[in-house]
Amino acid sequence: MEPGTTYEQDLYELAAELRLLRIERGNRSYRELEARARRSGSGIRLPVATQSDAFSGKRLLGLDTLMGLLRVLYAYDEFGQEVPVPGHDLPELAAWRTRWRVLAAARSAAPARAGSRSSRPAAPAPLAPPAPGPDPTGAVLPSRHPAAAPGAFHLVRRLSGAAPSTSVLAFSADGRLLVTASDRSIEVWDSLDGHRLGELEVHGTAVTALALSPDGRTLATGSYTGTARLWDLTTAKALEPPLLGHVGPIHSMSFAPDGQTLLTADHRGPRRWHTQSREPVGSDLPVKGISAVVHSADDRLLALVVRADRIRLWHMPTPHWIDLELRPDTVGATLFTPDGRLLAAGCEDGTVRLWETLAGAPVGPLLDCDGDPVRSLAFSPDARILAAIGHTGTVRLWETETGQPLGSMRSGPGTKPCAVAVSPGCFRLGVAVEGAGPSLHAGPRPPTALGDRVLARALAVGHAVPLPVLQTDNGVTLGGLAFSPDGRRIAALTKDRRVLVWDPALGERLPAETVDVVSGGEAISFTGPGGRPRAWPLIDDGTAPRALTPLDKWMAVAPDGVLCAATDRGGTPFLWNRVSRTYEATPRTGISTVRLVCFSLDGHLLALAGENRVEVWDIASRRPRPVRPSGDRADVTALSFAPGGRLASGHADGAVRLVEYEGTQHGATLLGHPRTVHDLAFSPDGRLLAVAGDHSLELWAPDSGTSLGAPLRGHPAALRGVAFSPDGSLLAASGSDGTVRLWLPPSPGPYDAAAARPR
Repeated sequence: MEPGTTYEQDLYELAAELRLLRIERGNRSYRELEARARRSGSGIRLPVATQSDAFSGKRLLGLDTLMGLLRVLYAYDEFGQEVPVPGHDLPELAAWRTRWRVLAAARSAAPARAGSRSSRPAAPAPLAPPAPGPDPTGAVLPSRHPAAAPGAFHLVRRLSGAAPSTSVLAFSADGRLLVTASDRSIEVWDSLDGHRLGELEVHGTAVTALALSPDGRTLATGSYTGTARLWDLTTAKALEPPLLGHVGPIHSMSFAPDGQTLLTADHRGPRRWHTQSREPVGSDLPVKGISAVVHSADDRLLALVVRADRIRLWHMPTPHWIDLELRPDTVGATLFTPDGRLLAAGCEDGTVRLWETLAGAPVGPLLDCDGDPVRSLAFSPDARILAAIGHTGTVRLWETETGQPLGSMRSGPGTKPCAVAVSPGCFRLGVAVEGAGPSLHAGPRPPTALGDRVLARALAVGHAVPLPVLQTDNGVTLGGLAFSPDGRRIAALTKDRRVLVWDPALGERLPAETVDVVSGGEAISFTGPGGRPRAWPLIDDGTAPRALTPLDKWMAVAPDGVLCAATDRGGTPFLWNRVSRTYEATPRTGISTVRLVCFSLDGHLLALAGENRVEVWDIASRRPRPVRPSGDRADVTALSFAPGGRLASGHADGAVRLVEYEGTQHGATLLGHPRTVHDLAFSPDGRLLAVAGDHSLELWAPDSGTSLGAPLRGHPAALRGVAFSPDGSLLAASGSDGTVRLWLPPSPGPYDAAAARPR
């Protein structure tokens, strides 16, 4: 168990993993599992009540009973088909046995919970890596968005000039901008003081939905007549053409984590759009009656369907559904978190329930609205804060992770809020009142400690802050590096072909999670129990999870996990389809010996490199995108794509180039390393580029072509791998000295209010 957690929380996490395994093995009913155990002849007994206790986390089963349940679940393959019931020596059971022993010991030590009505933990599963606290070295790290303390909100400014009919609001991911929309205007405001920064042209009809891209530069709007538009907030201009195809009011919009895809939905179903070309992506998804959609952080599409007799959660594009234990007539509002991990349902009895979307199970406590029926819900962009508007007009807020109330705000006589938006950290609250327009409110902000202010200043002026070093046992040389999708694990490939794993929050290596690489083991996924890694060979049986992370430069996996690119021993590239288990047409490259391959973040492009040449290929057409010759004589040693298709190449002479190819605006050369560049990594928003060399790590702002501060030193030997965490809050580098070093990355530059202000 992790320090600071309770026995009940760990028991509930075990139950969540059991539910996920059940879904992966065909989502069999309790009766089916009971019957399978009975006819297996193995002596396993699984009464329905026992299964219910296990999958709900009500109690910890005995070891033999738990092992029996797992053996029956593993008696179905990844396609849900029956296979022989495995024996007690099944390798997958070892980790579960260890988990059970830890829980059993914790149960003996856990104090009784007086007055508890349920054994379910009081806090939901974390949505993101927990806010940093004291670490083993004694250092204290501040949260980037600490939650506001409970208390009242006070008015900052009524947004004068905004339309009284404003009914949609949204904050940018960094909380600096507030966008409001009505039936006649779309306006952008400075969330600090409430001053209007600009106004956008209108649809001609009422705006019914808003979404801001992860980098805050693009706004998506949906209208009552079914037209969607994208806007460049740096110029306040619409990006043509509009997105046409919906026939009714658009009620939901969601950007993909990389900002390259937009998901929109009306009552007839969802549509996907490429944000650069404004063209549809794929065919229409055949789901009707949708009330909410989201593009999740792990590249799933989720939709909530409300029918007359049930509420159904759809997982797409590979369709499967989960019926939620909710009656439609009891639900007043529903909403996904921006990352798609949770669903909130506001009910007529004055409560809000949170649900895990992966397993379709309730999580955490009921959030109490004092009997006030819920009419509207809103999450902050970082999903840490949930707001609810009740029938009486009262706005209530909670911390999503703990269920802790953060205060409430009552509307004045004769007024009733119709929409609410929450900034990260709950420092600002935007409220739209029927007939009175929007207003901006401030929450009680806790005082900032001196150390926090010094740290914030250091990051703002371009200084990365080093964190404790992650060690190996024997100093073995480390190569490729990767974070798990939730950022709670770091994996590195060793010279002797093993994968070592650390918990970056605890600063500890997890020896039980070391993966011995087989058949080359060129990629890993974090999909085992508790997010543990599993190694996968390149040419596998087609059953590996989609979220594959390559740890070798000579192979790459497309974001959907279907298409793999690699080079053979002679440097000839090839493409392998994991689903059909066939080789696909290989690009006819002009590079005699290909050593590096890299997919773009949207999977549309493939970059190849060898010797001193780089080629870029369009995957759909298998045609090259012309690359402007750079005149390089040094070999290419590293490749990395940024969001939007920007490509960087590192060279043996220390040069880093932004490759200019068809479809990009311009190239550039970033000089700095005196020796070979071993690896490159863009931050998730593309505003930072990390360059790993022989003894130091450099950070660049690719937009301006300038370096940020002095090189980051600490590795006595060459750096071999570099990676940003999925949320961009951590930078990691692995080296030949057998260590992984961590930094808090700096800001790529001061916030340019003029550049962000619509004109």
